[in-house]
Amino acid sequence: MNPIKAKASEGVPAIGSWVGLASDTGAEMMGRLAFDYLLLDAQHGAVTWENMVRVLQGVAITGTPALVRIGWNDPAMIMRALDLGAVGVVVPMVSTPEEAARAAAATRYPPVGTRSFGPLRNAAAPDQANDVVLCLPMIETAQSVGHLEAIIATPGVDGVFVGPIDLALSFGHPPDFTRFHPGVVEVIDEAVRVCHEHGKLAGTVSLHPAGAEDMLSRGIDFLTVGSDSGYVVQGARRDLELVKAWLEANKGASSASSR
Repeated sequence: MNPIKAKASEGVPAIGSWVGLASDTGAEMMGRLAFDYLLLDAQHGAVTWENMVRVLQGVAITGTPALVRIGWNDPAMIMRALDLGAVGVVVPMVSTPEEAARAAAATRYPPVGTRSFGPLRNAAAPDQANDVVLCLPMIETAQSVGHLEAIIATPGVDGVFVGPIDLALSFGHPPDFTRFHPGVVEVIDEAVRVCHEHGKLAGTVSLHPAGAEDMLSRGIDFLTVGSDSGYVVQGARRDLELVKAWLEANKGASSASSR
């Protein structure tokens, strides 16, 4: 069973993080932090087809499962990410059940799907691979909200990933990285309800620590928190601010000791 599904079956949400830097070493470091999964970002991050296999290898060393957010709802991209070792794909901008069905078909081998056999890494028999892989369309357009239940009910769709920023923009709201617009929260609540009715997974991303607690309290099955690039910037900014604050507070002492 897919590790994220296994956690959900136990009633425990899976906690993951974004990997957007094109570094196998950095991905390995993230993998050793005991996240339940890592989500490689090949849509907005620096992960590309040229470096994806190295980043996936960095994650694989740690035993942490890796999902890939591909650049678009393209069957070739979906199959390629799975062939390189991802245990599932997050598919952006899925707005209709027809689009969801296209994505789902590309994740499964015949007779239930259209995936071509030829995995480069993590090769498994087609029936086993079909059981393990995750297809997670993103709900991030106003149109997708109108088709929410049909998208979730699509055969081969294992759950949905609500994208709060693009969804807010689609509703005409400015992006807010500290708290979600009430309309977005309503969609997340509905996604949780419908997914659980269909025995599927509901996930989203937390952009702020308080937001993580809120999302988990709403029954989210998998939550992606923070990112490798964000943690690097946060740590560097914190230390730089501490050093600058010390220098400012000890100007006189610093100048005297240098004479």
